Amino acid sequence: MKRILPLLLVLSLGIGVCLACTACQTKHTSPTSWTGKYTYDNAKNYTAGVGNYATGEVKNLDIDWGAGEVKIMATEDVSEITLSETVYTTNKNETPKVVDKAEVLYRWLDGDTLRIRFLESKKSTQTVESKTLVVNIPAGYTLGEVKVESDAANVTMGEMTLGRIDLESTTGDLFVDYCSADTMHFESESGEVTCGQGTVRVLDAESVSGKVYIEKIEGLDTLKVQTVSGNIRLWHGTTLPGKTEVDSTSGEVKLMFPTGSAFTVVYNTTSGNYSLSGFEETVEGNTHRVGGRRSGL
Repeated sequence: MKRILPLLLVLSLGIGVCLACTACQTKHTSPTSWTGKYTYDNAKNYTAGVGNYATGEVKNLDIDWGAGEVKIMATEDVSEITLSETVYTTNKNETPKVVDKAEVLYRWLDGDTLRIRFLESKKSTQTVESKTLVVNIPAGYTLGEVKVESDAANVTMGEMTLGRIDLESTTGDLFVDYCSADTMHFESESGEVTCGQGTVRVLDAESVSGKVYIEKIEGLDTLKVQTVSGNIRLWHGTTLPGKTEVDSTSGEVKLMFPTGSAFTVVYNTTSGNYSLSGFEETVEGNTHRVGGRRSGL
């Protein structure tokens, strides 16, 4: 996926109180089938179908998924890292169907990295049903890195501690909640990016047209959010670090701070508007200071 270069900020900035986070769930419905040519390196090393792994065997996850959804969750219900897959469905009352043998996932434990692929590697075009992958991690186990690349699949991670989260998608939503990591990196074309609650030192989110929501993140040292036309929402539960950069071309940017916050806003705009309500500010050119310089944007 191409990285988004920094762009001039077209800013419509509102300050207020967040009563509820309506973004804290994936909203995108994945297609029911996926068609394409699917190939990857070292295909002969992969094994067909799901399996379980002892925690000491796996430190990193590397997942590539076509369509449906990927769920990576910590749970007290397992003592091993377990994989399961079913045919994707949006009907919660429907019992998920078993995946056809010709369409099962492929996996390879490459050293301490568990690599999971959507399908068998083939040069010919494949048309398959969308699938739901569930990776259960024993509660309290710490992973090094989780990397997921998705085409049209929604990706959800929750209640985990790890070193790095790296999620990329084309149209699928990316959602992380109650996770602690040193670094979180998100890239999306049209899917929404949501960080619910958690602790992270460096957070980097990039999107073309998908919305980006940052709800309640603690421990931030660096925050960088970039979109082309996607709206950006930074909710009042997140304390902005000194290194904060927000860039958008035509998307609306809304920041919500608690009463008594201190921050500095330096903005550049071609046609957008800047507005501030609920605070007294000192203005010097395009620099707006409120209550000191503890947080910067």
